[in-house]
Amino acid sequence: MSRAIDGVMLSLTIVLTIGCLNAHAQTGKVVFKDPDPSRPDATLWRLTHDPAVRDYANYHNTQCWSPDGRYISINRWADRTKKSGAEIRLYDLHKDEDTLIGLGIYPRWANRHNWLFYSQYTGKGEPYAGGIANQWLDVDTGKTVTIGHGIEFLGETDSQDRWLYGNQRFRGQKSEHIAVRMAIKENSKSEVLGNGTGKRPLPSRNHPVLMMRNKKTEGGAPFSPSRTWSDLDGENMRTATALVQAGHQSWLGNGEYHLVGNQQVAGRKWNEPFPSNLHRLANCHFSDISPCGFSGRWACTNGRVADLRSGGSWTFSNARSQICFPEDVGDASEPYDPDHKGSPDGTKVCFSSNYDIEKGHVAHMAVTVPKTETGKLEVTSTKGFPDSGDITYRREVIGYNSKTDTSFVGLTRGKYETKTLAVKAGGMLTSLDARLLPAHKRDPAKLPKYMTRSFDEKNGPLLWQRQTDIYVAIVREPDAPHLRLHNGEIQLIPGENHWETFGYRIFKDGKPLTQEPIRPGANVSLPDGGLYTAIAIEWSGLEGKPSLPLKIDKAAKLAVLNDKPEDFSWTSDVWKVAKTTVSEKKALAAPKAMLEIIHLQDGVIALETYSKGTLTRREDLDHEGSARRKQYYKAGALTKREYFADEGIISSELFDMQGWKTEETIWRYTNGKRTLRQQWWYEEGTPVKRLLSGGKTFVKEGENWVRKK
Repeated sequence: MSRAIDGVMLSLTIVLTIGCLNAHAQTGKVVFKDPDPSRPDATLWRLTHDPAVRDYANYHNTQCWSPDGRYISINRWADRTKKSGAEIRLYDLHKDEDTLIGLGIYPRWANRHNWLFYSQYTGKGEPYAGGIANQWLDVDTGKTVTIGHGIEFLGETDSQDRWLYGNQRFRGQKSEHIAVRMAIKENSKSEVLGNGTGKRPLPSRNHPVLMMRNKKTEGGAPFSPSRTWSDLDGENMRTATALVQAGHQSWLGNGEYHLVGNQQVAGRKWNEPFPSNLHRLANCHFSDISPCGFSGRWACTNGRVADLRSGGSWTFSNARSQICFPEDVGDASEPYDPDHKGSPDGTKVCFSSNYDIEKGHVAHMAVTVPKTETGKLEVTSTKGFPDSGDITYRREVIGYNSKTDTSFVGLTRGKYETKTLAVKAGGMLTSLDARLLPAHKRDPAKLPKYMTRSFDEKNGPLLWQRQTDIYVAIVREPDAPHLRLHNGEIQLIPGENHWETFGYRIFKDGKPLTQEPIRPGANVSLPDGGLYTAIAIEWSGLEGKPSLPLKIDKAAKLAVLNDKPEDFSWTSDVWKVAKTTVSEKKALAAPKAMLEIIHLQDGVIALETYSKGTLTRREDLDHEGSARRKQYYKAGALTKREYFADEGIISSELFDMQGWKTEETIWRYTNGKRTLRQQWWYEEGTPVKRLLSGGKTFVKEGENWVRKK
């Protein structure tokens, strides 16, 4: 999906139409390499630069990227002491500009258009009676329309951008939230969804189903819904996830799976409500699981991307975002949650952090120590840290009197009334100084309430911890296009993921033909014969992998296509018997045959084994050729699925002949030794037993989840 937007005319139109817009006086994005020694090649962009201001880019499961990847929406809480102090801003990665749209909250993008929605306080009574205006900005034209009133907490739009979802809030002795939707047109009225229950309504990107949060039933019954699904009008409500399996949740980028975090990456198919199989999808543990790209191939969390095609994963920069609260303050993560969200093509991840990632130092624990340890912390390196000072591990502040090259020595645990913690091997230590505001930014009048409520004189400098800035991590290169000769015409076929593509650079014998990128849909004259290649360039300026070379003998015309032709495939099948390539017919008749699924750019991505035409095994390979997911079949039915990390197997799922998961085991590795993390047993999609690593066992008794000694 690409759009021919004239950046100059766009900015001019917005300014003339909205009037209140003004470019924010920032330095633009700062590009730097992650100083974390464990991420030496990771590239980061820093987009905002005021540590006294909270810049926020939406909850982890709600998109901040425009559908074409050009813009990032930002909610800037310039002054937390004022109810109307939040600003809606757009960061234009193409022009490297941060622009104020106006006052408002909860910016949300449409699915198919560069439309931005937000709620705006008007001061005209109760929210549902005019006190909140719901604004619709068409970023391509600069036109803003009020589509209605009353939706305070916005969700997103349905797959076809017909409806905007959200919650009305009725204030009183007890705040009440009503789930509603509003037609995307001027002067619409809210329509209650079903019986109005549920929060954060979030439609699937490609399917007619709506996810909502639900109030816990009395006592938090374990098999009551944590999330529900309904039709787009709120009717036909059913359980999506039961509390017993709950975690942070979101849709996969293409809406095929309802993802569940706080465990090894898992998801339930969009049309299989609970009770049903909760499938393991990759080989890593996720916390706040988030979509990464529209294709459905990737998901992301803090510092890691899961590749659902291979079942593998890889790391990128950790956000290091954390407020060191005193021990007596409970879970208050909202002010510092990084809330990662992948861009449309899955090339970048946007997140928030209150740590100075660019200048702050990082050390990693070499061994685990108990919370009572006061001698030393052994780390991989103390490079960059001062000879003495304060470091942080999660929410604990630890003082140290001296250091060696690989240890912090003479420890004071739990400084400033913070809670002491066991510091685990591999854990990240950071500098307290890099978490604090500089002296000239310390204005008591502008402190947010969550800080003034949580800290007093016992907590020393902790009152002055930074608020969040916006960062973007580059997590992979844009996909390569493909050049082919087809019916006498040379075609440039866009890469598999090309929602963010601004244009292409064409090379002849390694030299670019033009200085400016060639836009999708253009026709180009290739001057003469030679070896031609092409790369994709995003709106953000990020350049991708080169295409495979195409040699031509004479001048030709090149058609730059907008989408993949129907007769083109990125993969091909190669059948083999005893390592000899044969036809599909011969392979399926053989006692044993192998199918190699080969990607044009990535090589072999999967291997399938057949016995007399029946699939018996499949291995999905990552970018290094390692099998990260292995699946076994009997009579064509899946019977076992395994995931592997570098250390070895990390999970195994067993299935009966009707397709139900019956049992799964998940392992962890400590110092190279495999130990049990947990084990589950199921009956037709319902958990009936769980064994944890320490020996704790829970079983289903009626509708209760009971611990057994």
